[in-house]
Amino acid sequence: RLAELPGEVIDRHGACHVLVNNAGVTSAGPFADEPVADIDWIVDINVMGVVLGCHHFLPHLLEAEEAHIVNLSSMVAFVGLPRNALYSLTKGAVRSFTEGLRAELAGTSVGVTAVFPGAIHTNIVHSARGAQRSQLSSLGASRLAPHLMTSPEAAARRIVAAIERDRARALVGPDARMLDVLARLVPG
Repeated sequence: RLAELPGEVIDRHGACHVLVNNAGVTSAGPFADEPVADIDWIVDINVMGVVLGCHHFLPHLLEAEEAHIVNLSSMVAFVGLPRNALYSLTKGAVRSFTEGLRAELAGTSVGVTAVFPGAIHTNIVHSARGAQRSQLSSLGASRLAPHLMTSPEAAARRIVAAIERDRARALVGPDARMLDVLARLVPG
């Protein structure tokens, strides 16, 4: 289905100028307890979804006078989280892939931005897999969640600003900015 999507977009809109790879899933629990099927699931969606989205859309984006790719990574790309190792792995892979793709496309009409969101008030925790998924889901359902997490609207405004300025990176939310600084000050 993904391979057919660029043609559908071009047929419907005449061109493609922005690609946002935002699909993401997570798991919660000890890595040793993760079934291989769940490992395949999270890597397929979080990594291969981004890679194949870029692969299939890039020829069309290169034809545009101006275009941009946005790949959503995560603040966990800076510091891997215990009991969330698979999610950390996938978002670190998206970070590295996006940095390499930006360097490769420098000098073309296609800009590339890696987005590092912190906790955004979305439904990602409700589709989580893993032994501790219910604890993760309860955090997202908390009455405090909307006050502690960045709203999707605020995240979208930050991402649009990064596209307009052709930023290599966009940190979204105070927690992402804090973790970025901490990872630089206290590596490993």
